[in-house]
Amino acid sequence: MPIEFWPLAPAVAGIVVSGCGLLLKDPEISVKGLSLSSASMSSLGLDVRVGVENRNPVGITLKSLSFDIYYKDGEEWVFLSHGEQQGIVIQSGSNEIDIPVQVRNTGIIGSLAKLIMKGEVTLQIRGVASPEIFGISRGVPFTETRTIPLSILK
Repeated sequence: MPIEFWPLAPAVAGIVVSGCGLLLKDPEISVKGLSLSSASMSSLGLDVRVGVENRNPVGITLKSLSFDIYYKDGEEWVFLSHGEQQGIVIQSGSNEIDIPVQVRNTGIIGSLAKLIMKGEVTLQIRGVASPEIFGISRGVPFTETRTIPLSILK
């Protein structure tokens, strides 16, 4: 009597797919830079350069990449702005993405006062990248703290 293996096909397919999922690695996310792109009486434009290191042999898609920018006021972090981009195609290896952010001047009065008094301001960027692998997306958090000198505004 021959043994039929077709009833095991869904289980084998599940193991293969989950095994491949285990082989794929989450990307490493870092903030590579922050630059002033525009200035007006009502807002400042910033470009946040985000580095994505895809350690997989194949490209992936970031379903979304979002972050909040805070400035340090004494011991507290004060919200400054939000940045977000969706559907970012990431190749294997090192990738850099510029995400534009608008900061209303009313939100930066405190940070500008600190910048002028101290000659620098400390910013923190907290975010989550959501890589999509085999239709499944999960969040990869990242945090970067940078002190920006007055010379950036010259």
